[in-house]
Amino acid sequence: METSYFSRPIPLRFILLMALAIHGPLLAMQLPLTNSYDANFHVFFASHYAHSWFNPWNPKWFAGFSQATYPPLAHQWIALLSYVFGLHMAYLLVQLVGILLVPVGVYRFARLWVDERASSYAALFSIFLGALAFLVYSAGQLPTTLSAPLYLLAIPYFYDWSRSADVRALLKGVVLTIAAGAVHHVTLIFGSLLFAIPVLWLAVIDREDRKAGAVILRGFVFGAFAAVGLGIVLLPYWISICC
Repeated sequence: METSYFSRPIPLRFILLMALAIHGPLLAMQLPLTNSYDANFHVFFASHYAHSWFNPWNPKWFAGFSQATYPPLAHQWIALLSYVFGLHMAYLLVQLVGILLVPVGVYRFARLWVDERASSYAALFSIFLGALAFLVYSAGQLPTTLSAPLYLLAIPYFYDWSRSADVRALLKGVVLTIAAGAVHHVTLIFGSLLFAIPVLWLAVIDREDRKAGAVILRGFVFGAFAAVGLGIVLLPYWISICC
């Protein structure tokens, strides 16, 4: 029996092409760099890494300040790409990666709750989120728009590990969580409360073993590994903020 086109899931590659078609021209016009509040602030941080990667002290603002006062990963990615593309183009490329990761992260997170078709529609509609447009083109919050999809990609691995003790899921999920925190710690803090707790509850419902306590314990193990990893990666940040 032939099924309607609208009853099938939308291919993820089509969704990514749609995101590229919509946001690519806007980024090519450099709208975040000319209109947003924070974009050039992040370019400024990336510029220091490009010129003095191993020196955290930036003397170019007032009496100088430590680069460690902001999580470094997004700025370091921009700095690396700047050697080939220049700082401004590198910023736009990293922002484009964040935008393309949003529908992928939304799709993977939605698959925990709904079927493939509904998840594909959620991924498609995420391209048109007003919050995404605001963060990219008005606020210039690259770390937020890059950290959030990385965390959404980590959550399904958190679910797999908690539900069925899949060690590979533990490793992948922890690495993605650490990467998300190294891009923007505040996004990770709020994300852990809004997303991880409901997903842990879902893992308890879908558990493969009989004991719900084992699922919850594995959830805490995941959190402990992620916390240790984030503590190490962001140690310069914690020292700069607390001391």
